[in-house]
Amino acid sequence: MNIFERSIRAKLRFNHSQGRFSVEDLFDLDVVLLDSMYKKLNKDLGTSNEESLLDTKTPENTVIELKISLIKHIVESKLVAKKAAELRALNKEKKTKLIAYLADKQDEGLKNLSEEELKAKIEEL
Repeated sequence: MNIFERSIRAKLRFNHSQGRFSVEDLFDLDVVLLDSMYKKLNKDLGTSNEESLLDTKTPENTVIELKISLIKHIVESKLVAKKAAELRALNKEKKTKLIAYLADKQDEGLKNLSEEELKAKIEEL
């Protein structure tokens, strides 16, 4: 079972000073807010994990770890999507410049044609 299914089945809710959020709400939050939630959860996990020689993993720790994994996954996917969008924008800008340069080169080529060559091109159209 993946983290999303586990999170939904557990009906996870995330408390923050800006409100209470469901799993699907997390996708609408910015990465700064998600990061602050992540830090708080890590702090909560650290305080609930007492050092012990026995395996004393509590259900509360399991829920906190699931929340941490979920937020981490969402932030990572948002950062990947942001980088992809930036790359698409950069490529679009480069393509626009290249098309403009190509048009300039084509105009230069036309300017260098003789009168007869220009008339022949006009007749082709």
